[in-house]
Amino acid sequence: MKTPIRFLLTGGIFLCLATLLTSAIITQWQSSSILLQGEQNTLRIAAIGSPQPSWTPTSEAWSRHTGRSYTIELVESSVAPGQPLDVRMAVRNESPITATHLTLSLYPVPVPGEDPADSDYLFSQLAITVRQGQTLIVQNRLAPEFENIALPNGLAADEYTIFDVQISLIPQTDQDWMDKKTGLEFQFVGTSA
Repeated sequence: MKTPIRFLLTGGIFLCLATLLTSAIITQWQSSSILLQGEQNTLRIAAIGSPQPSWTPTSEAWSRHTGRSYTIELVESSVAPGQPLDVRMAVRNESPITATHLTLSLYPVPVPGEDPADSDYLFSQLAITVRQGQTLIVQNRLAPEFENIALPNGLAADEYTIFDVQISLIPQTDQDWMDKKTGLEFQFVGTSA
């Protein structure tokens, strides 16, 4: 009779250990959820703009927007040494959660029918200044270095803010910039921490 009792005691100890391990595994289990929106976990940001200095966006302008970037075509007649181009842009958070971080990047966009090398050259000759109201964000930053510029404030759901941008041609020693054209894409990305 001693052998079955030992077997039962050993089996009982094994069951107790198995229960403790199962309990430990269950108490460490937790579920979490992450909200993923847009591409690369970014929020839906809309950008529109105008070359008029006192422009403010209308509901009709927002309804025509095409995405998180605003593109303008820059030709030799729109910017020259000592004659900068001023652009006003509005950026709206179309996501249901607050964008705690906003960044702005600038990219060249080749003009159809033009040499892409001309676009790259003119892009490399530009300096950009950005203001949000009275706040100076960036002053005379070279366009090729204009990537992931952190903007000072977040943006709540369905709210928008306005940026004033000045595009200048850096001082020139020759006329190589003449007859060059490029598009400029201002791209905004919003994330939530």
